[in-house]
Amino acid sequence: MIVADFRSRIFTIIETTDLVGNTRRYFTSKDKIQQLNGCWSENIEVYSDDNPTLWSIKDEIPSVQSAIAELMSTGHIAHEAVASFPDKCELGSLFKDIIMPKIPQSVIEQTFDILKGKDVDVEISDSYVSSPLACLMLTHVLKEFVDLYQINISTNVLNLTGKKDPFNPNSCSTSNIAYPFKNSCERDKFLSELFDDMLDIDPNISSQRAAHARWIKFKVCGTEQSVALRFDHSVSGGWNMLNTFHIDKNLIQETDVIATKKGDEAIYYLIVKK
Repeated sequence: MIVADFRSRIFTIIETTDLVGNTRRYFTSKDKIQQLNGCWSENIEVYSDDNPTLWSIKDEIPSVQSAIAELMSTGHIAHEAVASFPDKCELGSLFKDIIMPKIPQSVIEQTFDILKGKDVDVEISDSYVSSPLACLMLTHVLKEFVDLYQINISTNVLNLTGKKDPFNPNSCSTSNIAYPFKNSCERDKFLSELFDDMLDIDPNISSQRAAHARWIKFKVCGTEQSVALRFDHSVSGGWNMLNTFHIDKNLIQETDVIATKKGDEAIYYLIVKK
C-alpha cells in the first residue's frame, strides 16, 4: 500500500500498454523528473504501480524506442532527434543542418515520398511565439520545408494563443529581438510582414487556444498523409541571437546567425503519417 504522504510527492513519468492491454505506470519524485528521451530513466529512482513495496526498479525499464516502434507498426513514424546545440546556426537552416542529420535516412526518404511537390495544409500550434526571434525562426522553418520539398501551402492556421499572456507591455523587443512583443497586435503585424516577404502568403492567426504540444504539421491536401515537426520546447526554445539587434526589416535580413549556450540540447520529433 502506498503511503499517502509519499504518494503526494510522486509523479508519473511514463505509462506503457502492452499488446494484450496491460497498463503500467512508472513514477519518481517530482525533483527527479527528466525529459522524455532515450535517457529518461538514467540516474534516478524509478518505481511502478504494480510494485507495492516501492522497491526501486533496476531492470526491465521500457525504452522510448518501443513506443516509436509501436507508432511505426500502426502507420505512424515518430522519430526523436536529440540535437546538441552548436556554437552557432544560420537562421534558415535549423531543420536541414540541426534536425535532419539526427533522423534516419529511411525516414527522411518517406517524408519526401509524402510531401515532394504536393499542395499542403499547414497547422501550427505554439503559444510561445511571442518574440521577433520566434517569429523569424517559425517563418524560416516553413521556408525550409517549402524549398526542400517544393510544396505549395494551400491553407494555413496558426494557433498561437496560450493559457498565459506571454507579452510584456514594458518590453524592449525593439532593441532585442529575443524579448517578447508588447502585445499580440505587434506580434501579428511583424509575423504578417515576414510571411508576405518570405512565403508570399498571409498568416491565418486563429483565436483558438494552442495545444500544450508545440508543432508544425504539413498535411497533404485531400489525403490523411502528413509530416509534423514537434518541438519539445517552442520553435525558438533555447535559441538566441549572437548579438543584440534592433528590429529593422533590412537589418534582420542581413543578420542570419543565431546561437545558444554551448552544451545544451533540444529535442525534436519528426512524426510521419502514411
